[in-house]
Amino acid sequence: MIHLERFSQPVKGVAPIINTRGQLRGRKFTVSVPDDWYHVTLEGSQVRVRKATLLERHHAVHKLPTLRVYPLGREGIVTQRTLALPFKMKESLPVHFLQGNPFSVVRIVQWEDGQWYMDRQDARFQRTLLREVRAAYEDHHTLPNLPGITPELRYYCILVGLEQRSREALLALQRLVLDPTELRRRLQSFQTDFKDRLSDAVIQAGGILKSFVKQGKGYLVTWELGGQTIKSTISEDLRVRSAGFCLSGDDTSHSLSSLAQLATTFQKENPLYITRE
Repeated sequence: MIHLERFSQPVKGVAPIINTRGQLRGRKFTVSVPDDWYHVTLEGSQVRVRKATLLERHHAVHKLPTLRVYPLGREGIVTQRTLALPFKMKESLPVHFLQGNPFSVVRIVQWEDGQWYMDRQDARFQRTLLREVRAAYEDHHTLPNLPGITPELRYYCILVGLEQRSREALLALQRLVLDPTELRRRLQSFQTDFKDRLSDAVIQAGGILKSFVKQGKGYLVTWELGGQTIKSTISEDLRVRSAGFCLSGDDTSHSLSSLAQLATTFQKENPLYITRE
């Protein structure tokens, strides 16, 4: 039996709002505010919000499911994959509000909408090990062989290196004075590797890469997801410049991989609002 009266009762509490959408105690709502944590009051069809305080946010999330991740753009690389298995997570996942320097650890929480959000930095977890790894990596730009490095941390080091080296290598290659045929061959090889990386990022989110073309200092990528065609502009390191669908100005905080996974999440509720035809 459905008790309709519970939907007419005022509901108050703290909730995250992403792309004007939020959910509080099973009730979904929309309100035009920047993405952030808010204290929300739902009364009938009215939605009133104000920025949540740190104490209010702490009380709202302290009993939620949690994970620790290494930050990589707007993706989190799980620190212990065995702990992520109950959530059916892979090695990485998109995280809203994610902030953190390379080789740091962030605590994230799963909200009632099923998505993950940053809670806070976790400065104590693997503090000594991460300090040693960061120092070794910055000195030699190679994967350090230190005791205590887990497979998850080793994977994270590789990803950090890939993002840095792909950008640096392409710029260095273009600066060299090479035979035009040799330079063209190497650039074509980079294009092939780049296409594979693009395709993998889209496929992992259930999409299909259609095409990509050079555009200024980046690329225009056309891909399909859930029957919709999306055109995104990205840089050589797969960072997003323009998503191609409405993200309330949060486009540049994503990689193509996290963008594709976020689009999948949004499409579960409504079609994407395409901004580039």
